[in-house]
Amino acid sequence: MSTLAHQEYLDGLPAEWGRVRLGDLGSVYAGSTPRRSESQYWEGSIPWLTPSEVTGRTSKWIHHTEEQISKSGYESTSVHLVPKGSLLVTTRATIGEVAIAAMPITTNQGFKNLVLGSGDDPIFYYYVLRFVADEMKRLASGSTFDEISKSDFTEIVVPRPSLSEQRRIADVLATVDAAIQETDEVIAKQEQVKTGLLQDLLTRGLDAQGRLRDPEKEPEAFRETTDLGKVPAEWDLTTLGEVGIWKSGGTPRRSNPSYWGGETPWLTPKDMKSYRVERTTDYVTSEGLSGTKVAPAGSIFVVVRGMILAHTFPVCVSDRPMAFNQDVKAVIPSAEIASEYLGKWMQAHEGAFLRLVTEATHGTKRFDMSDLYSLSVAVPPREEQRSIVQRLHSQESRVDQEREYKSKLQCLKTGLMQDLLNGRVRVPEAKKRVNDVIA
Repeated sequence: MSTLAHQEYLDGLPAEWGRVRLGDLGSVYAGSTPRRSESQYWEGSIPWLTPSEVTGRTSKWIHHTEEQISKSGYESTSVHLVPKGSLLVTTRATIGEVAIAAMPITTNQGFKNLVLGSGDDPIFYYYVLRFVADEMKRLASGSTFDEISKSDFTEIVVPRPSLSEQRRIADVLATVDAAIQETDEVIAKQEQVKTGLLQDLLTRGLDAQGRLRDPEKEPEAFRETTDLGKVPAEWDLTTLGEVGIWKSGGTPRRSNPSYWGGETPWLTPKDMKSYRVERTTDYVTSEGLSGTKVAPAGSIFVVVRGMILAHTFPVCVSDRPMAFNQDVKAVIPSAEIASEYLGKWMQAHEGAFLRLVTEATHGTKRFDMSDLYSLSVAVPPREEQRSIVQRLHSQESRVDQEREYKSKLQCLKTGLMQDLLNGRVRVPEAKKRVNDVIA
C-alpha cells in the first residue's frame, strides 16, 4: 500500500469516525531477548513469544508460548510484560502478523506490542492492524531484513469508531473467523480419517460385502509375507519393477528458447506438492520434446533424486500427457493394475520407500533403482482395486468439500473486512444480529 493508498483509505472513512495514531491508542512496547548463554534466564514461568509462533496462525489468541523466561531473565533486558488483551504485532523480517495476548506475556525484539486503553476494543484493532499490514511493510526498511521502527509504528494512523461500533464490527468478523476455525478442525479430523483409511484399505482391503477384512477375527483370510507382513490371501505379490513400464525423464536445453513455452507440461519435484497435478511451472514445445520422454495420462510419477527425499516421498498422477525431468520417474501400470490403486499404494507405504533412500554425492538424496524395483507390492483383484479406490475417493471428496467451504468463508471474510473496516457497510445496532450483515 502506497502512502497515497493509505491516505485515500483514511479519507474514505465515515466522517463521524475518528482517526488516531497507534501511539495515541495506548502504550507501545518493543520486545527483547535475554542472553541465551545465561541458562538461569530461561525455563522460568514468564511466557516469551517469537514471530514464528504467530505466523500462519488461525486463532487470534495466544494462550501459551514455546519458551518461558525466568524472573532474572526478565530483569536482565528491556523486555516488558504486557497484559492480557495486548496486541502483539510482528515488525521485523515478518511484518504485519497480529495476535492478541490471552495472558500476560513478553516477546522478543521481532514485535511491537500495543497495550490499548479501556476505551478501545482489542479484537477490532486486531482486524484493523491486519488490514493496514501493507502500510507497515511500506514503512519498513533494513540492510539485513526489513523492520519497522517503534517511531514509525506509532505514527501509523488508523480509524477510531465509537467503542460500541468497534465491538459490533469485531463481532461480525470474529463470527466468520470462528466458522473458519471450526472448518479447519473438521478438515483436520477428516484428514486423519483419510490417513487411517488409506492404511487400512491398502493393507486389509475389502471383502465381497465391501467390509474391511479383520486379521484377528479372520486369520484364514490373510497370509504372512516377508516384506509386507500380513496381506489378504487372495492378493497377488509382485515387485515394483514388474507393475508396469518405467520411464526416465530429461531436461531440454535451457539455452534454446524454442524448446520452452509450449503446451506440454514439464514436471519437476517442486511441482509435486499434491497427489493430482493440474499444472506445472514450465511447459515445453514439440521441438523441445525431441528426445524427451512423455508419459501418458494416468501415469504415476515419483521423485527418485533430490533433497526432498530426506523427509517425504512425493507421488502424483496427471490426467494429461506430461514430460518430466531427470529427478523424476514415471510408471505406466500394466493392465492388471489400476493407476489410482498403484498411486495410493505408494502413498500408503511411504515409510518403506523412505527406508530405501541413500545419499549420493554432495549429500543429495536418491534411490538405488534396483532397490526400488525390488520392493514388494500386493495387488488385489481388479474389482477390489476399484472398490478400494472408490472408498478413498469418497473420503477425499469430504475433505475437498470442507476445503471449498473454508475457501468461501475466507472470501466472505475478505469482503467483510473491506466493507466494515472502510465503513462502507455499517453494522446495525441492538436487536439485529451478525447474520443480518453477513446476508
